[in-house]
Amino acid sequence: MVLQQHARAPASEPKRASRFRRWQSFLHHYSISLGPGGATDQLVAVYITYLYLDEAINSGNTIDQYIYGGPREQQRRLGLPWTPLLERTQTQAARNAARRFLAAGTNTNRKAGVTIQHLASMSGLVGQHTARGACLWAAFLVAFYGLLRKSNVALGKTVLTPALPPDFRQPGKAPNPVVRRGDITKRADGSYLLTLPCTKTRQPGSGRPQLKIPLPRIGTDCNGDHRLCPSAALDRYLARTVGGRPATDPLFGWVDTMSGSWVPLSHAAFVSAFKTLLRQIGEDPTKFGGQSFRRGGASFAHNSANLPKLYIKALGDWLSDAFEVYVEADDHLRDTAQKTVGAAIRRLLPA
Repeated sequence: MVLQQHARAPASEPKRASRFRRWQSFLHHYSISLGPGGATDQLVAVYITYLYLDEAINSGNTIDQYIYGGPREQQRRLGLPWTPLLERTQTQAARNAARRFLAAGTNTNRKAGVTIQHLASMSGLVGQHTARGACLWAAFLVAFYGLLRKSNVALGKTVLTPALPPDFRQPGKAPNPVVRRGDITKRADGSYLLTLPCTKTRQPGSGRPQLKIPLPRIGTDCNGDHRLCPSAALDRYLARTVGGRPATDPLFGWVDTMSGSWVPLSHAAFVSAFKTLLRQIGEDPTKFGGQSFRRGGASFAHNSANLPKLYIKALGDWLSDAFEVYVEADDHLRDTAQKTVGAAIRRLLPA
């Protein structure tokens, strides 16, 4: 394992700088000088009250981000230890009060995670016998096991035209993070290895290598493939649609039966199909969104597969504000993590 000191997601730097300036402004406005130990429990609690009074801040999560980007960041710069928020009595009391009284609340807009029970119920409704259904089902499972954002499996506002370079990059804009057909490799054991062209935390020039995510091959006691096996879903999907598509095409899409043209999977189609299936199995679709697969996959890995947090961070490629040092997991650790998830699927939901 390689330790990367003070890893940061490039796209987040402007926000980090703004949060640190806000903390500095607070100290200057009230003529506060930090003692040798830095930000005390009482001072952080006062800062939370200061943030709470700002009408532009409407959630407890936002307050936490300002704490991480302000007093905690200053502790890091000064080389001082940082006491976790949950261990700060006055800070925790102020946080809880702010969360209760903020109009929007902490979890108002947070989407629920998809569960393996949801996926099991959807498996017979998605229409895997059709090219579109096979595409959607494979995309759902890849997003769940890979802890992916919807932008990794479906195209957003980017429109593919002959004028666009084959890697979907537009002048002056970040490269499209959607996975392409050339980004998957089938391995000897029948599982797949997914290589993401870029992620939120792995931008060109960041010095970090491309993220490789192993997708498990999940069998059953009858030596068949489990209905929630992502590698089997990819097999079925690719067998239907691979016909001559270039390696630079988005991985997911289908041929329209009316026009005969290739239709890349879009954000809108991905989310719309997901919510339609949720409604069919009796769930409220407004509680879910494109991030539900990333959230649900991480929750299952933690709560049911009992993976250590390090494994989950490695699979989801998270750089958290709560950590001073990011641990870069190697490929063996990711393989072990996915095999553990596959075993948990078989244990909790027999085919």
